[in-house]
Amino acid sequence: MKDFDQTRFAVISDIHSNSAALEAVLQDISDQGIESIVNLGDHLSGPMAARETAELLLAHEMLSIRGNHDRWLVENKREDMNSIDGVAFDQLQERHLEWLRGLPSTLWLSENVFACHGTPRALLHKSLRGFTV
Repeated sequence: MKDFDQTRFAVISDIHSNSAALEAVLQDISDQGIESIVNLGDHLSGPMAARETAELLLAHEMLSIRGNHDRWLVENKREDMNSIDGVAFDQLQERHLEWLRGLPSTLWLSENVFACHGTPRALLHKSLRGFTV
């Protein structure tokens, strides 16, 4: 991976298998001359285009972390998944699931920039009020 530009980078999140939206966002990022991207997770769950989304993500260099839906895709049995995770799971190849398994749940981008999905405490916290990293 090329050097990560800590002074100018794009942050994306919650793609949820929307490959068309991801293509548009990646094009906009490129048009702005931004070369470094951080992806905060929830990449592939959703009823749209999980396989196509996975292929797009794998084809672009970016730092990525796991979100709660990513975790559910790789930690649950197919029969225990909710409908949107199950639809995505059925579209994915094992190499896509291995990629998700290998992602960290958090990431320090620099001494002062911490990346997480949800909050540093948990993937499902919805507010940072009163929280200090």
